[in-house]
Amino acid sequence: MERLDLIIVGAGPAGSVAAYTAAKLGLTTLLIEKEIMPRYKPCGGGLTPKAIDFLEARDLLDKNVVERKCREMKIFAPNIEFTITCKKEIVTLVDRSKFDLSLVRKAEREGAMFNEGEKVKGLHVSSDGVKVVTTRGRYLSKALIGADGVNSIVAKLTNLRKRWKPDEVWLALETTLPLMKSLDQSCIRIYFGDTYSGYGWIFPKKDVVSIGLCGRLAEFINPRERFLKFVQAKYAKRDNLRYHAHLIPLGGIWRENNVYTHRVLLIGDAAGFVDPLTGEGIYHAMLSGEVAAYTISEANQNGVFTAQFLRKYWEKCKKLFWKDMEAAFYLSRIFYDHLNFSMSLLKRDMTIAGYLFPLISGKISYRQLLFRCIFRSLKFLPEYWFTKVIRKV
Repeated sequence: MERLDLIIVGAGPAGSVAAYTAAKLGLTTLLIEKEIMPRYKPCGGGLTPKAIDFLEARDLLDKNVVERKCREMKIFAPNIEFTITCKKEIVTLVDRSKFDLSLVRKAEREGAMFNEGEKVKGLHVSSDGVKVVTTRGRYLSKALIGADGVNSIVAKLTNLRKRWKPDEVWLALETTLPLMKSLDQSCIRIYFGDTYSGYGWIFPKKDVVSIGLCGRLAEFINPRERFLKFVQAKYAKRDNLRYHAHLIPLGGIWRENNVYTHRVLLIGDAAGFVDPLTGEGIYHAMLSGEVAAYTISEANQNGVFTAQFLRKYWEKCKKLFWKDMEAAFYLSRIFYDHLNFSMSLLKRDMTIAGYLFPLISGKISYRQLLFRCIFRSLKFLPEYWFTKVIRKV
């Protein structure tokens, strides 16, 4: 049995970027995917400016997968509607099946091996390495990266995590429908108020639209009925609508030590590296994949794969984005628990709305945004409550 330097389970953006980086660093790398690529991926397919910058800086962006670029965002909430316009693209929309496949091909060109249609059935971590058993064979590797999503089999088999709690995940329901000519294709649409925490979206692609609704699982009552009602009210009536449901992990913030162990790292959704306010995970998936590959490369050079050594991965992630995610978590609780006030503030104070592009571009942090929003809301809060009292009277 040939001994590999690294096995990566899951060929989403996290796993493919990890494989690309590891192969580029000279590690013998095997990327395993349970599906046959390209495969359908339930996701809005929106890339933020900082995700685009990440890809372009590493020559990873295949422009053929880009279906539309939008500079406008229309926001809808009960009794409120407004538009945010930026000079540059707020979001770049891609077909996730094509996008994911393009990243796999980039990893292969760097020398990574790719096995598709192969499921992991078991694994054993020992002082000799990681033995991985799949539906097609057995492998031995010095290290293993779990990039296999919210329901990570790697996390379960290594006891890093068995399951997410209902208040740690969003449930998202998504469908793809033909693009109607009557739809304004220059913008994306975000809808608040249809779920307690979360939002709905309409993203126009080249020939189709992605329509979805997500909310925290613990409070998402009758999700199917709510989703069907949302699609009919916001886009078009459809009989026998086919849709996909998946979980978005937002609870990684409370699981600091559950992303690494002896010879094993979790990245992307498997680690819970998802923006707690927006549910966006592609950027952090790719970034954590790169950090993990560098960490494994360093471990390989030193011949040390202990949990203590691999903690460097977690420390680097904390420095790059995780501490800021804590601020995003608290901002999300304020935002969704006080949605009417948040929407009114966004509409009335365009300075706050103007923070959106710098935020998603990585120019300002969530901590900076949190303090700025608190400061500016103090001016608006008395007027807001006074208006509410007058309306009741």
